[in-house]
Amino acid sequence: MQENQNQQAFIENLNNQQGIQPNIEAEQAVIACALLNPKDVPEILSKLTPEHFFNDLTKSCFNQILSLYNNDKPIDTIAVLSGIPTEYKPTVIKMLEALPTTANFKFYVDLVIQTYKKQKAFLRLSQLQQKLLSGASVEDCQESAVSISESLSSDVSDECVSAKQGLLDFYARNQQGKKKEYIRTGIDKVDRYTYISKGDYIIIGARPSTGKTALTLQMALKMAKDFNVVYFSLETSAEKIYDRCISNFTRTNFSSIKEGMCGENAAKEWENIAKCSGNFSKLKLHVVPASGYTVAKIEAKAVELAADVIFIDYIQLLQGKGKDRFEQVTNISMGLHNLAQQRKIAVIALSQLSRAGTDEPSMKDLRESGQLENDADVIILLHNTNPTQESADRTLIIAKNKEGGVGKLTLAFDGKVQRFYERTEY
Repeated sequence: MQENQNQQAFIENLNNQQGIQPNIEAEQAVIACALLNPKDVPEILSKLTPEHFFNDLTKSCFNQILSLYNNDKPIDTIAVLSGIPTEYKPTVIKMLEALPTTANFKFYVDLVIQTYKKQKAFLRLSQLQQKLLSGASVEDCQESAVSISESLSSDVSDECVSAKQGLLDFYARNQQGKKKEYIRTGIDKVDRYTYISKGDYIIIGARPSTGKTALTLQMALKMAKDFNVVYFSLETSAEKIYDRCISNFTRTNFSSIKEGMCGENAAKEWENIAKCSGNFSKLKLHVVPASGYTVAKIEAKAVELAADVIFIDYIQLLQGKGKDRFEQVTNISMGLHNLAQQRKIAVIALSQLSRAGTDEPSMKDLRESGQLENDADVIILLHNTNPTQESADRTLIIAKNKEGGVGKLTLAFDGKVQRFYERTEY
């Protein structure tokens, strides 16, 4: 009973640390846990780096533990004390005596991370305040605001991973019997080859009126069953986007929706929509009218909505920095690539193709910047085999795929319900 009371008092003391002052008690608790229970050291080192520690004593201890671990040497109190300044030793002994249990080491680690995030965010908040007072542009201020949010969401700033840590991470990701989950588009043959994951940057290119918006809305509806999906529409209203979504999802004639659902089949169509409304309402989908948006504004909104996947319709309508449109699109593409990687969000961006005509497109036709081709993990091109017919077959071309194969498949397009279907083997 007394031991439990001591543990509770210890935790309450850690929780009561005010403001963004360094949480020295939490730092000391982490070091004590590492010394008293070395088997937890790998997990501690996977979450913390030296810069998480603000106290000279705890940072010195952490650096010694890290050095011992990297050199495959035993980690214990004697080994650590031998590598730190002599004046720190009495305090380390008191740290060990004060710790009630090592069982809460994850909680102590989390407190250290929280304090580090707050300190970093506070510094960036000060920078934002200076920009606001100095008359900086709204775009610059947006980028600083995004960096504040990034400070509060990122876990470890040190991106250097040793071979040993890489192997440990591999074991953790590939536990026996645990199948990897990918973000599925709903087009089986595409899913079989692309392995879309959070952090990927996918570009879907097509000429105007080919159906790229309809295709990506169909993908978004599929993904929104399992993931938080945000669809940024830069030229179409949310109402028109949802008209297409409801047509696709409920198999309601799109012409009936455009005419106001008041034709001779209206009663039957309304009944069908009502049957599907429960499942449609459960979709984790948000549509954002995004005319005039920059990459920074898209990132801020995606973070606000806790997005797993975002669609951008389309890249060439985004605002960007640069002396000409080529440079602007180059910077936009690089920004979207960084957004995907840093935020661990799957970014699916639509792109217009530069070449007119009826010939099958290639990556060279991506409009206004070769950076699009360089940055993307996957590039999908959609080609209308007969532009004079709304429901003509489309050729879907996987033109670039870092994680799998490339190739083509044929999709049938039912324009009445804005829906694509696989027609031939891949």
